[in-house]
Amino acid sequence: MVKVPCQCVVRVLIIDGITAISYFVGAWKYERGYRRKRAAYQLEEFPSVAVIVPVLNGEAYLGNCLDSLRGQTYPQDKLRIVVVDNQSTDGTREVFQAEQAKSFEGRMDLISLAFRGKAWALNAGIYMADTDFVCNVDSDTLLREDSIYNMVRAFVMDPLLAAATGTVEVKGPARDDIHPLR
Repeated sequence: MVKVPCQCVVRVLIIDGITAISYFVGAWKYERGYRRKRAAYQLEEFPSVAVIVPVLNGEAYLGNCLDSLRGQTYPQDKLRIVVVDNQSTDGTREVFQAEQAKSFEGRMDLISLAFRGKAWALNAGIYMADTDFVCNVDSDTLLREDSIYNMVRAFVMDPLLAAATGTVEVKGPARDDIHPLR
């Protein structure tokens, strides 16, 4: 067993500790400045965005998802919503048709796949996307009205950015919807 002098251990702790603290302070200062810069930055041009919505038996919630997409602060004429149906057996297609009839300046399309799977649905939607940016939203998801704007702004501000996500808030079902195990 090698005995290390106490002075060496103290020196290493001090040097590493100072280095770690300086990295922490530097990252904190950078993040504060970046947040201020990001908050002040406004888009001057609006690139086109495709929102891919894979769905399987989404009759109960697809309408709310599409309402939240139509309610975005991002210019509607720059949005393309691509709903990809994974062989739904409920009234998903009818819900889509009713939602498509509502006022929307963007484009809203439905693709029906001959097979199931979220990966297949996403790939089919991406293949159909002829836009500058592509994002994915599950059919049971609701977006805040500034979500797409904030996502595009993040990508425009940092051209090296490869992916982004927002804060997710999970809400449980209403108490009446909870079914006890039998």
